[in-house]
Amino acid sequence: METIDKNYNDFSVGDFVNFTRNFTISDFENFSLLSGDKNPLHHNEDYAAISKFGKIIIPVYLLASPLSTIAGMIFPGHRSLILNTNFKALKPAFYNRTIHYSGKVVSKNDSKSVLTIRVIAIDNLEILLEAELNVQVRDDLRKDKWKENQFFEVKKESDILTVLITGAAGEIAREVAKKLAIKGYQLILQCRTMSQSILKVKEECERLGVSAKIVVADLANPLERSQLLEQLKQVSNVTAFVHAASPRLDSSFLDLVEVNFLSLKDISNCVIPSMLNVQKGKIIFIGSSSLQYLPDNWEYYTAAKAAGQTWINSIHKKYSKYGIDAFTLAPGFVQTSFSTAYRDSNTVDLIPEEVAESVVNLISDQIDVQGNYLWLETGFLKTGTYGFYENVSSAQKSNVDYSQKDLKFSSSIDDSSINALLSEFFKTPAGYDIEQGGLNITPGWDSLKHIELLLFLESRLGIKFTSGEVDKTTRTFALKELVNAKRK
Repeated sequence: METIDKNYNDFSVGDFVNFTRNFTISDFENFSLLSGDKNPLHHNEDYAAISKFGKIIIPVYLLASPLSTIAGMIFPGHRSLILNTNFKALKPAFYNRTIHYSGKVVSKNDSKSVLTIRVIAIDNLEILLEAELNVQVRDDLRKDKWKENQFFEVKKESDILTVLITGAAGEIAREVAKKLAIKGYQLILQCRTMSQSILKVKEECERLGVSAKIVVADLANPLERSQLLEQLKQVSNVTAFVHAASPRLDSSFLDLVEVNFLSLKDISNCVIPSMLNVQKGKIIFIGSSSLQYLPDNWEYYTAAKAAGQTWINSIHKKYSKYGIDAFTLAPGFVQTSFSTAYRDSNTVDLIPEEVAESVVNLISDQIDVQGNYLWLETGFLKTGTYGFYENVSSAQKSNVDYSQKDLKFSSSIDDSSINALLSEFFKTPAGYDIEQGGLNITPGWDSLKHIELLLFLESRLGIKFTSGEVDKTTRTFALKELVNAKRK
């Protein structure tokens, strides 16, 4: 395959590439000759057997070696100049396993023709290594053309638009499917039994020019669920999963938990690897506002929904920094056959289209959400985190030194002063452009460091951040806007 160098402007935020590596003990032997690393933990089975890992592990620098491939062959290619590399080993990596590498452009610095690339190494559901590269594209050099046996295809986020919807025969899920089809998403529609309603949804979606594949499985049946998972493993491009399936309120506790929790967990674990390859994904659980009210005789239903919501929170916490967000959308009563026996005829309830609109807005990034919990009732939508809140100011103090001179009493503060504070806090190298930085973009700026940063700015600038502003300050430009607003 013949390849030619690309220019800086040929790349966009969201461009990604993925490939696999399978490291063997022979790879270590070659690596050892070059590096001088002869640590027995990497090659001596007897020695490694008594370690906490139980067997030999791949050296971190061998695991990180594909970073050179990503910068030197893909983003951008031969005309690359690596300015900065940060990586962190998160889990042990073992020989003779298929390790997936995903590289994605997360930001661009137009003034310096620099791409910021986030890279993760993945073994099934585990992130083994995370890295960030700052690579300059040398457009001033002559373009090179070369032949390569392995072709690395750079893809756009917009190339991957497939959504899995469970309970697709239900009134809410049907509306979700139709609205997504209008936006061009390919669909996988799960239903418990084949019916005219699901066939009609398929027909309506395909009429809009998208594919709509029906998969039949009773999610309350572990065997049928297992068969469904085997089918889903053959689909490599699911980037959104909407779990709308649920047994009726009067179903057994076991069935409610099987569908609302265990099915959600199993299917999520099945599709997350493909989302990690793209570093983009949405998992949306249709919960219930009954958790706010705890109606009498709804204990089994609310318990099952609470279990599903807990799972959503756990995967959001684990994967959101890699572009995979998990949400609970908790509507009140919706005008569907599901709730007919429980609704008050004198109240105005939600309609399926309203719930579907919120789902589609989440998938297509058309809604500004604080936290990962959405409570939807007639006339209002509240977003946040389900449970208690903690003011940023009351967070545990860190060891960051706040003793240097501050700007509390300055009459004004310009962008360069804020940039200087950020550079001081993150100890960025000279010449590093923090202007386009942010959470999981700037080296060292992770969720824990973000809290420390806000405390640092509170101390130096004499301002206060509220808990609701934590998620609004994850990019440099947004942080500057809020700081300037507070200083007025």
